[in-house]
Amino acid sequence: MHGARVVISTSIVALIFTFSCTGETQQNSILEELGDAPSKLWDSNEIGEQWQIISPNNSTTLGSFSSNDSVDVFALEISSTNWTMVGFWVSDNETVRISIQRLNQSTWTIVEFADGEQGELGLDPGVHAIRLERNGDFEGEIA
Repeated sequence: MHGARVVISTSIVALIFTFSCTGETQQNSILEELGDAPSKLWDSNEIGEQWQIISPNNSTTLGSFSSNDSVDVFALEISSTNWTMVGFWVSDNETVRISIQRLNQSTWTIVEFADGEQGELGLDPGVHAIRLERNGDFEGEIA
């Protein structure tokens, strides 16, 4: 006889957006996580293909944590020549924590970060990071 198994899953939706200037058009897009995102920042060489690069232009990113996964890191590319104010929000802030990390573009060290309580961070042109971290119980899958 096989035992019954119950999997409880919670949707995780991360919304990344920029504060636009008057007259600028913004397009909403929905992106899905490609495979399992790495759990750490890239090293000083370069961003490998395992890091999904996303744009902050009103995109909603859908992803999940497998039962043994607790952290996902994504690359966030700012292509504007000016600083860009990036806002962010996560759908279930009791089970998942989000932070945006402004990175030094030469050493990839974290210069500044903001979490879900602040909800926004100014970023200079270049590549920065989004970190999603599971809070609490690691037994079930979060999707």
